[in-house]
Amino acid sequence: MAFDACMSGSWFDPERDGEGITLEALPDGGVLGYFYTYGSQGRAWYVMTGDETLTMFGTVKTSNDPFGVLESEVGTAIITAIGPRTLQFTYDLVLDVDRDATIPWCLGGHCAGSHTYKRITQPRPCSLP
Repeated sequence: MAFDACMSGSWFDPERDGEGITLEALPDGGVLGYFYTYGSQGRAWYVMTGDETLTMFGTVKTSNDPFGVLESEVGTAIITAIGPRTLQFTYDLVLDVDRDATIPWCLGGHCAGSHTYKRITQPRPCSLP
């Protein structure tokens, strides 16, 4: 399913404190998004871009310099509307670049799964089918 501009905004799961996604429809029909998670194991932020399947990018610290980072592809995601205020976030991550394995629910070299998120914000008035 193509990304619907009405899916732009911020989304979270009330049962998964400190985690969510922010999505924005682009003029060319693509999507720019951010996936974030914070927990006792650490934190992680990923940028997502694409159309129907989003490529996820992460950063890896490359030196003791706090600004010494390298952006690298870490996996894919698919966003699917399942209602006007609910969407499914399906991911497949290969975390060889995540040296610290900072994603609380993904401690290891590879993980895949799906989460259901609820809308927090909506930047424009519209409705999903």
